[in-house]
Amino acid sequence: MRMRIAGRAIRAKRRLAHALMSASAVKHENNFVAKTRDSESATRLRDAIARFAVRVIALITRDVRAQNNTCCIVFS
Repeated sequence: MRMRIAGRAIRAKRRLAHALMSASAVKHENNFVAKTRDSESATRLRDAIARFAVRVIALITRDVRAQNNTCCIVFS
C-alpha cells in the first residue's frame, strides 16, 4: 500500500515539476538545477584520493624495507 501511495506522490511531483517547467519555458527564462558536486569535481576528488593513497602506500613500503635492511645489518 505504501509503495502505491509513494508512487502516486512521485508521479504527482513529476507532473507538477513538468507543468512548472513548461510554464516557465514559455517565459523563456533560464532554469537550472544546482548540484552540490558535478561529475568532473567528483572525478578530481577520486583521483586526488587515489594519488594520496599511492603516496601513503609507497611511504609505508619504503619504511618497511628500511626496517628490514636495518634488521639484516644489525643481526648479520
